[in-house]
Amino acid sequence: MVLAPFVNYNMDAIFPFCAEAAQYYMWFHLTTLRLYLPNADSVAEKLHSDEFVEIVANHRGRASYVLECAERPTEFTYLTAWDSKEDAENFFMSEIYASIIEDIQPHLVAPLCECRFEVLFGAEKV
Repeated sequence: MVLAPFVNYNMDAIFPFCAEAAQYYMWFHLTTLRLYLPNADSVAEKLHSDEFVEIVANHRGRASYVLECAERPTEFTYLTAWDSKEDAENFFMSEIYASIIEDIQPHLVAPLCECRFEVLFGAEKV
C-alpha cells in the first residue's frame, strides 16, 4: 500500500507532539473499501480531497490519509488519527460520516471493513 501524501514517514515528522511527550495515546480508525473499478478513482479522489481532510479537521481529527493498494487497484484504506477517543467516536457516529458512507455504498463490491486502534507512543529521553 502507498501512503499519500507524505514522502517522509518519520513519526516525529508526521506527529511532532509525540517527540515532546514521554507517553501519548492516539486513536486511529481504518476503513478499508473495495470498489467497482470504474468508480474507484473518483471515490479515492473524494476521500483524498482537501474538502474531506477539512471535514475531519473540523471534527478535531489530527490527520487523514488514503492508502492505495498497488496489487489491488480497487482497494483503498482510509486512515484517520485522533488525539481523543471521544472525538473519533463522535465523528464516526455523526450524520456527516453516515452521509459519506451512504454516498460510497453503491460503489462498493464488499462491505466496509472498519478497525479502531488505540496506540501508545512512548519516547525515552536520552
